Amino acid sequence: MRVIRTEAELRAVIGTEPPGLAEKNQPRLTGFAMDFIAKSSRGVLRPDVRCRRKRAFGSCGRH
Repeated sequence: MRVIRTEAELRAVIGTEPPGLAEKNQPRLTGFAMDFIAKSSRGVLRPDVRCRRKRAFGSCGRH
């Protein structure tokens, strides 16, 4: 399994985002989104907020 650690690595795999995609971002989940997730058979991943804070210190992802 390949581990993607940076946005650059992710972009190399999936390419750039389609125009207009950023405008669809919501600051929190809508009722529609919560219903969709509840009915989904797949898990939902989110960025680790702690990593964004620690990235400046070089400690994110190291154990």
